Amino acid sequence: MTSEEIKAAMYAFAPVRYQGRTYSRITAYIFRVVETDHLGTYKTVFQVELLDRNLNSVTIAAADKVELVEPL
Repeated sequence: MTSEEIKAAMYAFAPVRYQGRTYSRITAYIFRVVETDHLGTYKTVFQVELLDRNLNSVTIAAADKVELVEPL
């Protein structure tokens, strides 16, 4: 999903799918900067926090691996 799609899905409380499982909604959009080696090289990682269908736990997933269950 793109940043705009993630934002729209969050405001719509839309269900999403990740690795074949359906989640209630996206609860957070995470922007991380991680070191790739010990030489000071960094990369940006975009992740989302997904609320499970029982509303008991969250899963952190790569943003580009998540999809909407139904179009908005």
